[in-house]
Amino acid sequence: MRLKYLYIVMFFLNSCVLYKFQSKDLTGVYLQQENRNIKLVINKEGFLHIDANMQMYSPTFKCCDTLSYGYWCMDNDRGFLMLSSPEELNTSYTFMEVEEKKMEENDSIYFFIDNPIERHYKINKEKYRELFYTISITTNNSNFDSRFTSEKYDTNPIKLYNPNHVNIQKFNISIIPKCDIPVRNIEIKEIYTIEYEVKNPNSNVFKITLPQLDYGYISYRRLTNDYVKIVNKNKLMWDGKEYVKSP
Repeated sequence: MRLKYLYIVMFFLNSCVLYKFQSKDLTGVYLQQENRNIKLVINKEGFLHIDANMQMYSPTFKCCDTLSYGYWCMDNDRGFLMLSSPEELNTSYTFMEVEEKKMEENDSIYFFIDNPIERHYKINKEKYRELFYTISITTNNSNFDSRFTSEKYDTNPIKLYNPNHVNIQKFNISIIPKCDIPVRNIEIKEIYTIEYEVKNPNSNVFKITLPQLDYGYISYRRLTNDYVKIVNKNKLMWDGKEYVKSP
């Protein structure tokens, strides 16, 4: 009787040993069972978390059907996938390109800002603006009005009155999405640029291009080793939701 009991216990323990998955076992499209429009796509290049629900009438969001994306790795010993966003999303700094010009009218300084959101306004002739810009400026003269460096602007171009003809030495920009920007989630509250050092001290017109700054950049969920439980090769658990592999 004792031997039979010991055999049953050993069989039970062996059945609980974690199956060692290979990457190819887990690739596929997983549907969230609570809302089957939400998909987790796992492939060898990375992962996509998608909401495929179509906004048929009066779309609520300008962006995006992609909720998050990035790369994944497997903790086979503990039975988890780990999801992480790409490096460009896991920072509050965005890339900036600057062109300088000198206008004869030198009682003002102009900042023209270009990014995918600003282009969207122009294409769709939208007047309401969903971003605030703050420009922090270093000058060669204390007479420059310091209020400009704390003011929030939602205009483009931004014109700063400069009656004393003060030269700008350096500047950087911060971008703040307004609370009513129509994205699924505001995942980043403030975005910064690296400080730019002005090449021509007489420049008073600056065209600033922020190529990364689109609705997706603001909306994408940021992940760092976010754990997804591997139930089996056809089922995952993530954030308390069950995802089942589509046939």
